[in-house]
Amino acid sequence: MDLLKGILGKIVTGIVALAVLAGAISWFGLSPEQRSDFLQNAGKIAAWAGIVLIFPFATIFVIRRVGCLESNLAGAILVFTYSAAEIIALIGLLGAPPSGGISWLFLTLGALLTTVYNLLICDWLAERFE
Repeated sequence: MDLLKGILGKIVTGIVALAVLAGAISWFGLSPEQRSDFLQNAGKIAAWAGIVLIFPFATIFVIRRVGCLESNLAGAILVFTYSAAEIIALIGLLGAPPSGGISWLFLTLGALLTTVYNLLICDWLAERFE
């Protein structure tokens, strides 16, 4: 599990670095309307990130119960459910269906980041209750 965490952490770090670099390069090619749209979506992403960060801690009683089951399937279902709910919330914030490259970029990165975060934080919280 530690090897998987290390690999996933490096992959996410690389993707985030690439997204930041691509965003910085493309910023100069955007029109004022596109820049406004970009900033508006970035604000929505920031609000969503706050929800993602707090959600596992707000539902710690569920993580504790699943952690006591010692079932990998139960843990996988929990992480999948949390990630799916947070991705649906992201789609709702960005507008359904996503339109344009920036929205799809944010959605893809958000889906990846929320899944990795939920995997790591749920595992960490479950270990605290063993």
